[in-house]
Amino acid sequence: MLIIGMLLWGGITASPVAASANPRLLINEIYRGGTLGATGNEWIELVLVQDLTAAELEGFYVGDSTSSTASKYSGYKFTNMNSIAATFPKGTIIVVGGGAAFTEDSAYDPASGDWNLLLYATGSHFTRNGYNGDLAATDVAYVDTNGAYGDATMSADGFAVHWGTTTGVFGALADVKVTAPANPGAMALDSDLVGALTPANWSAPASPTPGQPNGGANTAYVEDLRTGGGPGGALIVNKTGPDSVIAGSVFSYTLVVENQTGAQLTDLVVSDILPLSATFAYASPAGTWDAASHTITWTQMTLADTNALTYTIVVTAPETATILNNVEYAGWAANWITPTTGSAVQTQVETPPPAIYPIYDLQYTTIAGDGTYPSLYVDQTVTTTDTVCVHLSRGYIIADAPGPWHSLYIYNG
Repeated sequence: MLIIGMLLWGGITASPVAASANPRLLINEIYRGGTLGATGNEWIELVLVQDLTAAELEGFYVGDSTSSTASKYSGYKFTNMNSIAATFPKGTIIVVGGGAAFTEDSAYDPASGDWNLLLYATGSHFTRNGYNGDLAATDVAYVDTNGAYGDATMSADGFAVHWGTTTGVFGALADVKVTAPANPGAMALDSDLVGALTPANWSAPASPTPGQPNGGANTAYVEDLRTGGGPGGALIVNKTGPDSVIAGSVFSYTLVVENQTGAQLTDLVVSDILPLSATFAYASPAGTWDAASHTITWTQMTLADTNALTYTIVVTAPETATILNNVEYAGWAANWITPTTGSAVQTQVETPPPAIYPIYDLQYTTIAGDGTYPSLYVDQTVTTTDTVCVHLSRGYIIADAPGPWHSLYIYNG
């Protein structure tokens, strides 16, 4: 059973959503039959979906749940990883196992083709939360940023696999529920990250392969990660608009969505909730306009890595002065589930200038400037009218009333 939820972000809804939207590590294979302790032979295999520094990797735990799957039970926290490498690129496979599961292998050199680590859960590269793992008939195997005994949460950076007959609070947060592995026996992922959310993509391998991809689509996925593919970069969403517009005028926003995730995105959705006081005119491409929610939405089957899409939204400004604040816009995809948002776009709506300016309005200011109190309209084209009161050789003076600020010298050159 896949646990489906609704992710609500500022009025924008993305669905479906698993417990971990964009995990940094993925469980790739599980072997059950003993324990994860010093004399056990069970193991959990992980694939790095994103590049991680040693310090970042040391923020994760690997473990299992209580028998009722109500909460986390064991937790082995990565430690001392800098003694192996400073960074661990995506596509790295780390197997965490009991002391009898395999021969520990901490040699690691991706540049020379050695992408795999086989590490004992009770060895020098883990700190135990006080409880040893034992993959039972009903259980949850997890990798997450919190491995405290009794914790019943999952972060967006982790991944969890549930199996068995009981679904507790923690079990309900798992990304996928699979058929229970035999005892002894393994359960392996046959696909990529997106497919990992589908139970049918997990099966019992004829022969477990700790430290190696699982063949077929899974091997292709891991190899793609190692050569630069797979989500791990960023989906960039950026919107621009004018700083100011005249009340009642027509203007446009430009929305650009750029795929820098490292992989092709599928089922892309771009959504923009426009300010309520702006009147939607049209968009290009057209998209789907929902007047009730004031939302324009576009969908795209695929977006290749490094490619971008540009959208234009044309609106009419309100008739009164205000500030239009456009912040609720985002993009997401089937394999990039968490909506990526951009910075707020603010546009000042100003009242239109008068057709004819009074002389006083053109002249009066409290700003000294260079000491001469220059007009606020210097270098602007304006229209004014009044009585010519003085003719000069190179121009004339007009005035609309006696006193300061009420006269204007018109220079003819």
